[in-house]
Amino acid sequence: MIVSVDFDGTCVTHEFPRTGKDIGAEIVLKALTDKGYKIICLSMRSSEHKDSVGIDTIKAIKDWFKSHNIPLYAVNNNPDQDEWSKSRKVYANLYIDDQFLGCPLKNSFAYSSRPFVDWKKVADWLYRYNLITSGQANELIDKLEEEYPQLYKH
Repeated sequence: MIVSVDFDGTCVTHEFPRTGKDIGAEIVLKALTDKGYKIICLSMRSSEHKDSVGIDTIKAIKDWFKSHNIPLYAVNNNPDQDEWSKSRKVYANLYIDDQFLGCPLKNSFAYSSRPFVDWKKVADWLYRYNLITSGQANELIDKLEEEYPQLYKH
């Protein structure tokens, strides 16, 4: 299974061109890659962005994934797609993006000025869609609450 995940507002808080604060994505994404899922980071970031203030924003994505020991299949493309399509839309089985209608968001203005993905709810959805087991979802939720009590502990 291929999972496409946005970066700003999804893996981290919105602080472009810098890398935002962690919000728990690394916990869930690491669990998915441990199950054999491939992660494509599909982002508006590019190495040529005029407002990047000298920051290679694609390298920043790769560095974030590497620092969290999450294997990254690709950034802004699906390497296998050219074999069967010339479409610019990146193919994946699942898309997680703070801008998508229905994506669960958190508003924690003490943590970020903009909403970001609620990874506790994403873990629950992954279970509801039979992509992880109930036990795996509970383990992820417990870890999110433990590592990010300001965001996920009620």
